[in-house]
Amino acid sequence: MTQKLSDNHPVNWPPLAATAALLGAGQTALLVCLPALADSTGLDSHELAVLVAGAGALFLVGTPFWGWMSDRFGRRLILWVGISGFCVSQAATAAVLLSEATELFWKLLVCRLIYGITASAIYPVTQSWLCDHPLQHHEISVAARLTRLSAAVNIGRVMGPLLSVLLLWFSPAAVLLALAVLALPLPFFYRTRSTNIAITPSEISHSKITSAAHPNAPSKPLVLLLAVLCYAIVMGVLQYALGFVLRSHSGDGINASLSAAGVLVGTSLLVAVLQLRVYSRIRHPWRRAVPLACIAISCGALLPLLFPTVTSLLLSCLLTAAGVACVMPAALATAGLHGSHRGRLSGYFAAATSGGQSVGAWLAGGLLLFGPNSIFIAMALLSVPPAALLFYHRFSQSSSIRARKGAPFLVSR
Repeated sequence: MTQKLSDNHPVNWPPLAATAALLGAGQTALLVCLPALADSTGLDSHELAVLVAGAGALFLVGTPFWGWMSDRFGRRLILWVGISGFCVSQAATAAVLLSEATELFWKLLVCRLIYGITASAIYPVTQSWLCDHPLQHHEISVAARLTRLSAAVNIGRVMGPLLSVLLLWFSPAAVLLALAVLALPLPFFYRTRSTNIAITPSEISHSKITSAAHPNAPSKPLVLLLAVLCYAIVMGVLQYALGFVLRSHSGDGINASLSAAGVLVGTSLLVAVLQLRVYSRIRHPWRRAVPLACIAISCGALLPLLFPTVTSLLLSCLLTAAGVACVMPAALATAGLHGSHRGRLSGYFAAATSGGQSVGAWLAGGLLLFGPNSIFIAMALLSVPPAALLFYHRFSQSSSIRARKGAPFLVSR
């Protein structure tokens, strides 16, 4: 009995990278528009946090589901669903804002829920489709592909604030309409290099054994999943609170949005550069990437409490972005190195990212009701889980190394 890869065979990576980048652009563009939306709609920070976190909560459930569906029914169909839902939800949100309808919050919430249900398919499917390849390829090629895809996402996060800066002077709805228009032609570029590759179950099992025995393979994949969740919560708090903290100093929503756009552009550029230039040169990413990321995130979380100023908050964003650059490609490669159920595994990591950012946005929205200083206290508390994760990772790594020194070889020629 064999498993055939046809629709799941790799496509050229630029269309997939552009799709993932567009989703990243949509996320940062919305974050930049939040202070202006608060001024134009009259919604408070807590209501806007519910809109952001509600869609993110559906990402938490939807990404593993769509990844599993793509394993069963093919990547192309599920990606069509994701990009179509992205277009419809952005256009519907813009229409609600332009109509100035009553019950504005509930209508916006419905649009955001449509976005969360459908667009949650984009990340796991693009990651797993990019990793679909003959099993005889080396694992390092998977890590390289995922690093490029992750860098493309961060470039998209740079383009989102720039798009907001150009169109926010007209209306926040103009930003959402532009995102919908940009997404329309993308599905027509999902062309596969159609070949059928027969893979036997024995080859799949051998792939699992060799990837587990690979020197770069992590001994504790759950540790990487927890690292992704921790950094996502911290990043969610920072991204959501940044614009409102800046507005409390400037007193103007538009200027705060423009300042937040500059910070998000800088952090996303830093992440992209570090992923392409630093991560690719790390010899053993599983042993070094997660500890470096935990140190950077912990320092970034403590800095605003020690020095409660806007400058320290900006430096905190940069340090957290450095942690993201270390841990994200390693986590993506963990999902990509497994031969079977690749879509579902990619979905788990995407769910941890989206769920953590939603928790962070919800937490920040509630804390802002008590003033900007509450954000700094929360950041200090959030520094504890990454630090604990760092010590646990180092302890488990040392234990596994000592165990391997006394164990016989499990795989022989």
